[in-house]
Amino acid sequence: CGVVCGFVLLIASSLLTRASCILVIKAGYNAQKFTYGTLACTTYGKLGKLVVELCITGLNAGTLVAFFVIVGDLIPPLVVMWAPHFFSPDTSYSSVRVVVLVVLGVCVAFPLSLIRDVKNMSAVSLLSLVSYPILILRLLLLMLKTDYAGTTVALWNWNGIIPCLPIFLLAYTCHTQLFGIHGTLQDPSVHKMTTVINRSLTSVGVVYALVAIFGYLSFCNVEVRGDILANLPSDYFSTLTRVGFATSVLVTFPLLVFPCRNCIHSLLFSKAQVDVSFPEPIPQGKFVLITSALVGGALLVAIYIPNVELVLALMGSTMGVLISFVCPGFMFVAAAQHSVVQHSPTSHVTRAKSLVVFGVVVMVLGTGVAVSSIGLDSAPEPPPDAAVSRWTGMIQTAPFGGGMKLHDPKDYEAFVKNKDSVFKKEMESDMQEVKERLSKVEEENKVLKENLTLLKKESGAQEKEKEKPKEDTDGGGGGRQAGQEPVARDAAMPVLNEPDSLAVHNSDVLTPNPLQSDNLLGKHKEADNEQPPQQEPVGLADKRLPQHE
Repeated sequence: CGVVCGFVLLIASSLLTRASCILVIKAGYNAQKFTYGTLACTTYGKLGKLVVELCITGLNAGTLVAFFVIVGDLIPPLVVMWAPHFFSPDTSYSSVRVVVLVVLGVCVAFPLSLIRDVKNMSAVSLLSLVSYPILILRLLLLMLKTDYAGTTVALWNWNGIIPCLPIFLLAYTCHTQLFGIHGTLQDPSVHKMTTVINRSLTSVGVVYALVAIFGYLSFCNVEVRGDILANLPSDYFSTLTRVGFATSVLVTFPLLVFPCRNCIHSLLFSKAQVDVSFPEPIPQGKFVLITSALVGGALLVAIYIPNVELVLALMGSTMGVLISFVCPGFMFVAAAQHSVVQHSPTSHVTRAKSLVVFGVVVMVLGTGVAVSSIGLDSAPEPPPDAAVSRWTGMIQTAPFGGGMKLHDPKDYEAFVKNKDSVFKKEMESDMQEVKERLSKVEEENKVLKENLTLLKKESGAQEKEKEKPKEDTDGGGGGRQAGQEPVARDAAMPVLNEPDSLAVHNSDVLTPNPLQSDNLLGKHKEADNEQPPQQEPVGLADKRLPQHE
């Protein structure tokens, strides 16, 4: 939706979430109920209990699906790079993704989800917090290295508001945990909770804004994927970031399965009021059955819907909006009408009703857009950090050398499309370099051909001169003196005192080369001055031919 538009949506989502969180706290004080579930059940009875259980179940189950999709984006490329011998060369990327998800789901996610006491997982929160600064630093370094020449940075895109707004609102959803934080405060009050809410949303909003801006500007010249971690290049820093996030996601599974399992048990097997903070004990058989259904169902959905942005959009426009805006608004209005503590101003009631209307509008529009996009991009995308062969469409992992090749052009169609512009520029540069080299070679060949032709003509002219019979002449009479023997003549000696022969020699050989014409012209003048030929020029004339070679 653009840099400016996205930043404005983040601020607006934060302000709207702040207003709805304060309504939840005030509704709890009005009804004297300090858990989200018991507040809903008190204000709307069994219907409120059912709606809250369904919303919490759907929200956590959808988050489990999103976590599996993220793991499917991060782990398979690393497995292919580190253990290529486990797969055949004809294995497609989608097949590797399914195998990795099933193995991690059965061997890691499911055993961790069987933990009953989630207090032992408190160190997971610290691991998640450490991962975000590393990601922000990595994106900042990439942004500083990005070449923006010829790149258009989108500032505002109206078409992206509806698809992105439910995801932004879902990112701020924290309403079910408000009363848990409220119980940890000394002398809790609405004012103290308002301060906690403001500081929490501000800090989270800053992190979201930095990741969004740095990430978009780092990859504005290519298509940004729904999972920004999948856009990171193939280096050790990026690999460390991916491993850290994938680990934090895997070990966070028990924290999501815990409230979801309690809600399902309360919905199916209990008639009591739901209270996520203080759940009823679940028998071992039902405990394992519900956990298996949650993990297995989330795994199957993640395999068939591999795009995390689609999963988040569906969750945000349905369960997220219900928990964040629709239910808080209704609960505040009902609690204000039956309040035994204080009377709520009319402006607060109007604000609550406005949030309900806003939530319903976002739910309808966001769900429609998300549902209409199902199936458009259902194929899992390959990792962008792999080196793609330009000629075969196969993928070969690069960072650690000697990776495997995956033969499935359909799996890599989206990736090849994203990288087409980069490959095109490289090909044009290579072709230009080849053309320049060919041009130089052609020029050199042309010069060599001219020299060779010149040498052939000169060699032919000299052969003719050798075959010509010598005409002896005396000083002025044209004959030999009586009794004088003919003098033998060296056949290799050039005839410099014969003007007719020299004229033929000059016209046949020396016309293409001015320097040769000048040299022979000087020799012609020497012949006119009747200088007798010397043996030294003959040697020089014999040595002249190799110079043209």
